[in-house]
Amino acid sequence: MILIALTKRALLTPDIKPSDQILLLEKMGELTDVRFTQAVIAAVAPASDTECEIVKEARSLDAPGNKDMASYKVLSSPRVFSGLAALNPSLLAAIRLMEHFEHKAPSVAEPQEHHALPVIARPRQPDEEPDWVKQAKRGRPA
Repeated sequence: MILIALTKRALLTPDIKPSDQILLLEKMGELTDVRFTQAVIAAVAPASDTECEIVKEARSLDAPGNKDMASYKVLSSPRVFSGLAALNPSLLAAIRLMEHFEHKAPSVAEPQEHHALPVIARPRQPDEEPDWVKQAKRGRPA
C-alpha cells in the first residue's frame, strides 16, 4: 500500500517525463493479483510530504543490497503503519477493499511477498476487521 502511495506521489511530480509516468503505471499494474486489484490500487491516495519523510527515514535502515529490508519491518509494524494510516486514511480503505476481495478469492490463492500486510492467523467474518486495523483506527500500537 505504501509503495502505491509513494508511486502515485511520484506521478504528480511536475517535471516527470511521460516515459517515466508510463513506466511507473506499468509497474503498479504488475502488482495486481486476486486480492490486490486495480480497484485497490485506485483506492490509495498519493503520499503526503510527512509520509515520504517517514518512509525515507525507514529506508535509511536498509543495508545496501540487503533483501531482508529492515525498512519493511519498520513500516509494516502496527505502530508505524497505524501512524501512516492516520496520515493517509486511504490505506485502510484499500485494506478493507482487499479483504472484500479476499473473501471472494479462490481458497488456493497464496499471499504474494510484496504485500505489506501482516498474515492473518485465523479466518475472519466478512465484516470483521483484523485487530491491528482496529488498533490503527484508535491510534494505538498492537
